[in-house]
Amino acid sequence: MNKKIKNIFWQKCTKYLQNTIPMKNFIECICPLQAYIEEKTLILLSPNSYIKEKIEKNYLSIITNVMQNISDENYKIKIIIGAIKQNKQNIENTEKNIKEEL
Repeated sequence: MNKKIKNIFWQKCTKYLQNTIPMKNFIECICPLQAYIEEKTLILLSPNSYIKEKIEKNYLSIITNVMQNISDENYKIKIIIGAIKQNKQNIENTEKNIKEEL
């Protein structure tokens, strides 16, 4: 799945969530999230443990249902604390290591 499709995928998910949960909660919990897909896992990056815990407690089942509704694939969802910039380096290092092993 290319980067553009991944972004569209998360946009569809957030659009559905925006219409499903109260706006205050959407702004507080969903808007700060960053997301990317790695293999068949949606990685949600939370800026802090407070938002991570709220997502896990209140919205994880909704996000899971949305993912099942908008995709033919069965995605796992993983929530971690961090940001794309922090994790992008890890992704690049992993890709580099794989290429070196080949």
